[in-house]
Amino acid sequence: MELGIGSLLSDMSDEVVQVDNLINYFITPQQMKALMYTCLRVDIPDNNDKARVVANILGTGFHEVGTGTNRIAFKHNGVVVKVALDRRG
Repeated sequence: MELGIGSLLSDMSDEVVQVDNLINYFITPQQMKALMYTCLRVDIPDNNDKARVVANILGTGFHEVGTGTNRIAFKHNGVVVKVALDRRG
């Protein structure tokens, strides 16, 4: 089975859902605003602390893959989502 651009394999079954933007499909506008706010915060100097805040914003459906210097990666529905922890990320 071939997946087109913007396709998402749902629950590893034969059902394919077409979406225009996977990020907007996975992350609500409220979560996106909270992520942006967290990324730009200067009162949390440690990115490990920011990573914990980001994990709380995204919730239990996102499983942490790992952190980098300026990013954290999560797996959600078989897709890896990277989130910047600061402007460099």
